Amino acid sequence: MVNAFLRAGIAAIPIAPSTVLTLNDGTVATVDLTPFLEFSSMGFTPVTFGDVVRDLHRGVAVCSGDVMMLELARAFRPERAIFATDVDGLFTADPKRRRDASLLEVVRPADLDRVKFSSSSRTDVTGSIEGKLRRMFEIADHAGECLIVNGNVKNRVRDALRGRRVVGTRVVRGP
Repeated sequence: MVNAFLRAGIAAIPIAPSTVLTLNDGTVATVDLTPFLEFSSMGFTPVTFGDVVRDLHRGVAVCSGDVMMLELARAFRPERAIFATDVDGLFTADPKRRRDASLLEVVRPADLDRVKFSSSSRTDVTGSIEGKLRRMFEIADHAGECLIVNGNVKNRVRDALRGRRVVGTRVVRGP
């Protein structure tokens, strides 16, 4: 991701969660967002990701990028939070397995019963798309808008970051 930003002329710098965050039994215990502030003020675009971090109870644990995004949204109240995936947004079912799956342009917590989440044997630490979506509802409380877009479509993430209307799903917390 950092290399893609650099190729696009954006001065990106990686910030590993293990350098700024500690968990306690899987829950955020401490977070120091100073590096994000300092690098941003110098004209850099901080890039973070999931990482193995210190956990006061477990020793070490995985901190997903979604948890970092929530902490950043709480602290900085961004105009938008963008989640890039390999499909156009959230669908009523897995669009790779079901041809009748429909794209949801807007999704609220009340819409979850309309979505047939895949039961995957390869669930990641974030709980796959259902877990990510639940975290996105929390992030939506702190960001101007929260979007899911297809990162494989040329310029889709760039356009979403610039506030242009793009194909995707807007995640909203309230009614």
